[in-house]
Amino acid sequence: MLKLLATAVLFAFTACSGAQAPNPNDIAARLDCSEVDPDGSDELTCTTDEGFLSVLVFSDNDSRDDFVDISLGYGNAVLVGDQFVAEAAGPDMLEQAQDALGGELVDSHG
Repeated sequence: MLKLLATAVLFAFTACSGAQAPNPNDIAARLDCSEVDPDGSDELTCTTDEGFLSVLVFSDNDSRDDFVDISLGYGNAVLVGDQFVAEAAGPDMLEQAQDALGGELVDSHG
């Protein structure tokens, strides 16, 4: 199901570039989350058939990059896209999120 939504999500992120940050709940819907637990206006956690995922959205990519730098300092792998970062319990979930959302997988190894 995630792959079927990739085109729509990529279009949505392209339309949002340089403008308003994407809505976490819209991202959750596109990832087909079965449970959504909003932690605030800029973060959500969700559960899919494949596992657990946390998505954070940012008003700009400079703020996103600051978060990524800190996260990598703890050895976490993340999916980095336009104005968002996703973290997951394992690399398989990040790869599936990448299929749906685009972005780049980044880890502390470069």
